[in-house]
Amino acid sequence: MTSPLRVHTSLAAHVLHSRRGRDASAVPLAQVRAEAVLLQAARSVAADHGRLDGPVGRLARVDEQQGSQLVETLRCWLDAFGNTAAAAAQLHVHPNTLRQRLQRVRAVSGLDLDDPQQRFAAEVELRLLETPAP
Repeated sequence: MTSPLRVHTSLAAHVLHSRRGRDASAVPLAQVRAEAVLLQAARSVAADHGRLDGPVGRLARVDEQQGSQLVETLRCWLDAFGNTAAAAAQLHVHPNTLRQRLQRVRAVSGLDLDDPQQRFAAEVELRLLETPAP
């Protein structure tokens, strides 16, 4: 059985190789830990069935079918820690437009954005969407 440290070191090496083309031995694991953890989660998704079928996955499919920006809206809102004005400014929309989009995010995804655990899970799923396939 592989030790957790060895797995993370291997993942760190893969992250560095795929993203920066640098030697993993030259960079402390702490600097790429978040990317390594996401890569490991992405590998699990790929091994399971290869697609995200949670709330953010549903948003991504609607965006693809309808040309909407629900995933980007959710990402900006989460990145702004729920600050509607800041997220609206990032998206270059009026705060009321952002609130309407968030209502659509809730309706399509089923996410309860008032629930910290659901927000955390959505954040992880968002990052997995951005993580290159292993």
